Amino acid sequence: MYEAHAGLQAGVAARLAKHLPDFDAPKVLELGCGTGLLSRHLVARYPEGEFHLTDAAPEMIRACRNNLDGAHANVSFEVLDAAALSPTTIST
Repeated sequence: MYEAHAGLQAGVAARLAKHLPDFDAPKVLELGCGTGLLSRHLVARYPEGEFHLTDAAPEMIRACRNNLDGAHANVSFEVLDAAALSPTTIST
């Protein structure tokens, strides 16, 4: 349902994906993955990468997981409100 009205977001994700740098096996943290419009590009671009995809809305995480359809073994998902994070909750 969301993606039926997300033409602008899909276009931005596709344009952004064209500028992704060359990496062999990056570790990617995506904050606010939504339904996976950008996530799909990331997983396709970096088949050897590790991905941790987050969103504040459980429904978006479910949609992203469904849209990736098991396309990559190294993908994890987490319901996470990135706006609620503080520098002290983020470890390096």
